[in-house]
Amino acid sequence: MATRASGIDAVALALLAALAGAPALAGLPAAAIDTLALEMDARDARVLFRKDPFDKSAFRVTVRPTEEGSVRLHGSIEVKGSFTRLTAKKSLLIKLDDGKWRGSSRISLNG
Repeated sequence: MATRASGIDAVALALLAALAGAPALAGLPAAAIDTLALEMDARDARVLFRKDPFDKSAFRVTVRPTEEGSVRLHGSIEVKGSFTRLTAKKSLLIKLDDGKWRGSSRISLNG
């Protein structure tokens, strides 16, 4: 059964880390960044960041855009890339089962 983690869980930390280290944006005026809430089984969230670096398994996730009137989108999340698999800051790929967010069925969260 999927449980919603209280506070900031591993997925939220990864999202914040991915957005925080954007050197190309240094010195530019602040811009609005879209926010997504991810819901997944708490155990799967922990395993996602601790599994073998070359394990290509994916986990179920629900994407909840924070815009008013948005619908929940279901899909899978996995660690992507080759190099970042070995680092603490992972790049993630969300593949939506049906539906699109901002016109795409794939959401890349680069580490």
